[in-house]
Amino acid sequence: MLTAEQDAVIYAAIHADPTIESFARVGNDSEVAARLNSQTVTVYRRISTGQVRLWSAVRGLRQKLEDLAINGTNGKQSMALVFCDAMQSGDSHFELLPEVLAMIDRMVTDGVFTADDKANLLARAAEQIGLAESLVGQAVTIDDIGRILYVDRPNGKIPKVI
Repeated sequence: MLTAEQDAVIYAAIHADPTIESFARVGNDSEVAARLNSQTVTVYRRISTGQVRLWSAVRGLRQKLEDLAINGTNGKQSMALVFCDAMQSGDSHFELLPEVLAMIDRMVTDGVFTADDKANLLARAAEQIGLAESLVGQAVTIDDIGRILYVDRPNGKIPKVI
């Protein structure tokens, strides 16, 4: 069961997409759920530390990162340390949180990584997930859709707006 907050997010997604909304308008909850679950988005979740080590070696960045971790200036040193720590840690995965993605962008801007280095790293962590999962962390069911849209269509259909 989704929370009220998750319901609101799904409700907004339904009304933001004219095709999905058209299925909702005629009461086709199964198609609404199917489309929300099947439309995919790319997310960057995590990458194995072995992949980070391999990426840095193949791209010729390992020594550069280690040198920056020791001799870099403020921001560059801190960012390089994050990657060095990830490569040396006993953790099995490196989480690509929004802060890490922003840091990678900054490293491209600062000339530590190239745009191609970034693309290569992100390709290793890319995962395709359904739109609903990207919005609320899970797929939606036909029952979820019916409950979410009940307020709009107590008789089973959303009235067409003219």
